[in-house]
Amino acid sequence: MAQRTSLLAFIFIIVIVMVQAQDICQQPKKVGPCKAAHPRFYFNKDAGKCEEFTYGGCGGNENNFKTLEACQAKCTCHQPKEVGPCKAALPSFYFDHNAGKCKDFTYGGCKGNANNFEKLEACQEMCICQQPKEVGPCFAAYQHFYFDKNAGECKSFIYGGCKGNANKFKTKRACKAKTSECRGICELPKAEGPCKAAFPRFYFDKDAGRCKTFTYGGCQGNANNFDTEESCQAKCGK
Repeated sequence: MAQRTSLLAFIFIIVIVMVQAQDICQQPKKVGPCKAAHPRFYFNKDAGKCEEFTYGGCGGNENNFKTLEACQAKCTCHQPKEVGPCKAALPSFYFDHNAGKCKDFTYGGCKGNANNFEKLEACQEMCICQQPKEVGPCFAAYQHFYFDKNAGECKSFIYGGCKGNANKFKTKRACKAKTSECRGICELPKAEGPCKAAFPRFYFDKDAGRCKTFTYGGCQGNANNFDTEESCQAKCGK
């Protein structure tokens, strides 16, 4: 009985966490009670797009992004395919979050949502950070880089030379430049890494809403790792 109760409690917690993660883009615009004036973006679920607003600097909610690109990457690409109620038959594309790639669909011509693109290239460009590494079917061996959304950083891989997707870059610098606004660095957990060094670092604790110290082992880890509290706060502080 105790085991069953514990299992049910665990499942309940997992469901709550999943619902909260999915609901970020459904939250209303929230300026907060403070009187600062920070330009931010939020996803307007009624308009189906990201819009600018002025954030007061405290309070608020998670539907609050520093850049338009970060808002679009989080909210546009996670929306389901929506044909809409009209009867046109417009060839379009949407990003299938579960499959990790853009797919074609027939759009009815009205309403729908922002996960709707006229061209495959536009879909891939918008949702570039959500796409997985894709080697492609060919047998060449080119070193490329891709954005690993789970680690929040660019990593190397061997590209076969044809097809693949838009999440591939010839240099790490190009990868970092293109994906800098949609890494979600501040949402990544603290990661000490497996090595045994002891470097004092800072990471952003999203639950506490502030930067905290930790000891970095010196290898691997993730991008939520800053040399100074100031650089952590500049990137992640609201």
